[in-house]
Amino acid sequence: MAYFIIGGVASFLAVVALTVILFYMLRKNWNYANTTRVSFIAPILVVIVMIYIATTEFVPRVLDVVSVASRQFEMTEIDYQPSDVYQNKLTIDGRTYYYSPGTFEKGGQGRYQITYTPRMGYIVSASRLGDRTAP
Repeated sequence: MAYFIIGGVASFLAVVALTVILFYMLRKNWNYANTTRVSFIAPILVVIVMIYIATTEFVPRVLDVVSVASRQFEMTEIDYQPSDVYQNKLTIDGRTYYYSPGTFEKGGQGRYQITYTPRMGYIVSASRLGDRTAP
């Protein structure tokens, strides 16, 4: 859970920092204090990055806080292969799950039952079911 909370705080701080940068750039535009031509369109780029971070990281985490507080998670079974993992991100059947280190057994590939948050896909717990494969 610590990684979920840290990620939520980090995404919130990123959105706040981008908002501060946006207002700084807009103030420069309003005061005609820009020194380069690129600085006129820089606020548009900041808004695009801010919207991307907000929609992919911050908003899903905020909506998942209700699930975490009420301890109501989604549950599914997956076939875990270490080759499916990239930077604590697991992609199976087009769905991406995020997890903290130590969630899966070291070198423990096989079938797992996982509980995860519905919007962000953060794995809360993983229980090994065995080495059988899905039919």
